[in-house]
Amino acid sequence: DLIPPQAQLKVLRALQAELNQRTAEFAAAHPDPDQLTDEDREELKEVEQAQRDIAALFEQLARLMEEQKQPDK
Repeated sequence: DLIPPQAQLKVLRALQAELNQRTAEFAAAHPDPDQLTDEDREELKEVEQAQRDIAALFEQLARLMEEQKQPDK
């Protein structure tokens, strides 16, 4: 890993903030989930997948940071 964990964390936070904005905009544009078109549902799936991806990256980073804190054996 060439990028320090703190820098990686900053990037993840920025990605999460961007996704939060995208989610808020989607929710504002589509207040009634029963009225979603197929295209809207596809966009929602993309947003959900992006959230899963960010969560997975955060978990990986958390493990890496935890490993770095532990003393060498």
